[in-house]
Amino acid sequence: RYVAMLSTTKTVCTAPGKVLLCGGYLIVERPNIGLMVAINARFQTTVESQPADTAVNPMTISVHSPQFQQSYGYQFRCDTDCDTTELLRTEGPANPFVEFALSISLAAAWKRTGHTSTFNCTNTNVSIVGDNCFYSQSDYMAKHNITTLSDVPKHNTDIRDKDGNIHKTGLGSSAAMTTSLCGALYQHFTNPQTKAEAEQEIHAIAQFAHSAAQGKVGSGFDVCCAVFGSGTYQRFSPTFFNELLSENVQRQENKVVITNCSKVAGVLQNVKQFDFQHSPMVAVCGSAKTADNANSAKPNFLQVLIGDVHGGSQTVGMVTKVFNWKKSQQTQPPPLWQQLKDGNERLIARLQELQSCSAPSKSFQQQLATTNYTKWKEMAQVATGDEQKLLACLVGLRDTMKQLRVGLKTLGDVCGAEIEPDAQTVLLDKTESLDGVVFCGVPGAGGYDAVFAVLVAGDAVASSVAATWRSSSTTALPLAAEEAGLTTDASNRS
Repeated sequence: RYVAMLSTTKTVCTAPGKVLLCGGYLIVERPNIGLMVAINARFQTTVESQPADTAVNPMTISVHSPQFQQSYGYQFRCDTDCDTTELLRTEGPANPFVEFALSISLAAAWKRTGHTSTFNCTNTNVSIVGDNCFYSQSDYMAKHNITTLSDVPKHNTDIRDKDGNIHKTGLGSSAAMTTSLCGALYQHFTNPQTKAEAEQEIHAIAQFAHSAAQGKVGSGFDVCCAVFGSGTYQRFSPTFFNELLSENVQRQENKVVITNCSKVAGVLQNVKQFDFQHSPMVAVCGSAKTADNANSAKPNFLQVLIGDVHGGSQTVGMVTKVFNWKKSQQTQPPPLWQQLKDGNERLIARLQELQSCSAPSKSFQQQLATTNYTKWKEMAQVATGDEQKLLACLVGLRDTMKQLRVGLKTLGDVCGAEIEPDAQTVLLDKTESLDGVVFCGVPGAGGYDAVFAVLVAGDAVASSVAATWRSSSTTALPLAAEEAGLTTDASNRS
């Protein structure tokens, strides 16, 4: 079933960034669920190599990151007798995300194909680029007197501020990069029979690599979104990788060694034990579709708008504060925690209900886009049939998210973490009063990274929100929510 891809010369993999609309903090613990949306900002990894007549051991790998103007060199060696692999860095600075992704993906590919001819190739070159929206472009725009992000050069290399720092926009850049790199490498050297098979295996490999690079096992929602796309998520067991991380993966000064590769590969391939849950969610994905369109099976008439606040938060520190507070409470789970859990579940249930609604007509969508939540409540009292059901969903979504925002702000206050800072509260209150806005909030762990709004699709609504954000020094990013996760294009496959 799995053969060495000797004639594969080029594999390109892309993985999307994410926005966590609900489930922040709670998603770290099973069985809590969250709602994540994939966005059309992507990392792209290209792997190219030349076929060779015999296995190349060690295999030389060059990695180039044009945006960071950085190159890395590695040698990857398989030891069949000892069942180990070694990745030796020969050029460039240490980069744990690249190194663990290379080591684990290549070890998994070797054990999956079952023979060293997996690496019958020379001149393996890897290129990694990310879309501009993963990094704040405000300094570049100010320096070049640019007012719209679309005028920034694609894969801009000038992303450091005057102090040499790079500011992320909180869209999951490390997870998207790791996933695209693992996906490209694994599929370059193996040949999974189906897309579903490839996704399951790449998901486990990328989760393991990302956990190893971070030095801890996080919730994994960002990697899951990068592989499977938009949907609800319940995390895998936080102990799933513990033994492998402590016993089988060792990172030294300039190399990564994986021991007992057969055991590591066996764990990664045991999909049934990797007990996570992902269910697709398309209610807030895609372009505006109405009943007047021929292919409108679902009411994808909503869109997600994301704003770069030009700030930045120490997410790890905020998570520590939240869970220290939770542990200190006498009642477990604390009432506030349970309130947030119930709210997340209600919001997701409302969106699932929305997916079952008939798509609005073009005229009714226009009416929704030119009125606000207060008017929707009045309209719901007199509407009938499909329109009444749709209005009830929209009003319910707003009410539920408003309660969640209050709960998250309270959580931040009691534990000393600015989950919804006061400045964001003012901005979000203004945003949700606008025509066509369904709900809004701070994504993920909150803080000063970003804000989001879910709105009735249309240029007028988006422009109104963007203008309101701009008055508070927040830039609306040229992004859209989408269903898809990992994509692959392989050339010259036999």
